[in-house]
Amino acid sequence: SSSSQTTQRQAPAPPPPPPQNDNNDQQEPAPLLGAADLVRILVGATKGVVSEDVVARTREPLRLTLALMVIQQFSGINAVIFYAGEILRSAGIRDRDFGGLVVMAVQFVVTLAACAFVDRAGRRTMLILALSMMIAGVTLMALAFAFALPSAAALVALVIYISGFSVGLGPIPWLLMSELLPKRARSVASAAATMLNWLASFAVTESYDYLVAAVTPAGAFFFFAAVCTLGLFYVSTSLPETKGLSLDQIEAFFADRGRQKQNKTKHCRRADDVLQLETTTTTPPPPSAASAW
Repeated sequence: SSSSQTTQRQAPAPPPPPPQNDNNDQQEPAPLLGAADLVRILVGATKGVVSEDVVARTREPLRLTLALMVIQQFSGINAVIFYAGEILRSAGIRDRDFGGLVVMAVQFVVTLAACAFVDRAGRRTMLILALSMMIAGVTLMALAFAFALPSAAALVALVIYISGFSVGLGPIPWLLMSELLPKRARSVASAAATMLNWLASFAVTESYDYLVAAVTPAGAFFFFAAVCTLGLFYVSTSLPETKGLSLDQIEAFFADRGRQKQNKTKHCRRADDVLQLETTTTTPPPPSAASAW
């Protein structure tokens, strides 16, 4: 009995220590891409420097992000906002401060509405709607200046244009920048896209007066309408819908699509090489001087 009591008083054996992983078995995180890597990926000079898998995951999202930033600014939004008072005064509206207040109030309300619908309607759908509204608004603005339409037409056009921008082209490129870019390139690519956005904003704002002097206000607004039209075509044909997808799913989607494009390119190059080889093989050599005799 004493031995049984002694056995009962013994503490349970400690659990075995967890297995220690060898340092060689631990996978180190992949290094982040730098600015030089992004330039190589964009221009296609990645052989021996950046792997094909990284190129497949990065090139198309990077191009989409940069393109959306350029479209956002060259749609003329900052020029229209900064010169809204002058635009309304030139269109015949005396109280330009009231007109500007109406425009900014509409922008605030529409932006709040866009926050509620972006996850329901989808990013691509909202961008298509936004660019369509902006095309209608800026075209009406151009017609108002070209044919001296009533001043109310300019105010309505400005409201439609600003509303369209606030629905999609204003917030969604920034949202897509964080969704499209892969993890390894997200930090430096986001910085590059932001820098490009501000450079484009500076260029459009500083050149607006010169553009108006060169092609008249109607011509400037027709130019912005053309940019919005090109942006609508680009979004409709190139931008996939990311609604409801996780960041890993989006990255995997672009990786698969990038590999398909790479394989197609390799296949085309291989076919060209085979065709060139067959042409070289089947072409008879030119007759020599001895055979001519």
